[in-house]
Amino acid sequence: MVQDIAEEIRTVEENARQTVQNARIEGARLIAAAQNEMDIRLKETKQKTTRFFKESVEKFEAAAEEKAREIVHQGKERANAFASEVEKRVKDVAQWIAEEVMARYGSGKG
Repeated sequence: MVQDIAEEIRTVEENARQTVQNARIEGARLIAAAQNEMDIRLKETKQKTTRFFKESVEKFEAAAEEKAREIVHQGKERANAFASEVEKRVKDVAQWIAEEVMARYGSGKG
């Protein structure tokens, strides 16, 4: 009877060791699977973030390009208006100078 109890204790201890060993193996497997899942999700998140950033930059670049075109167009319009105004004033001044010269010195044919 004592021997049966000792044998039973050894069997229970062996089963307990085996259960602990199996639990450790399963724990290691679960940790490896979780690490793998984390790596995959991290990679996907980085890709999504990079894609989102790239799309955002492209949108901002397109908006900036459109704004730049608008600014250049307005600048050309203002430059043309200024050139027209200056051209008219130059013609008026040139005509006034010609009239003054003619009035002061005559036509030069005489």
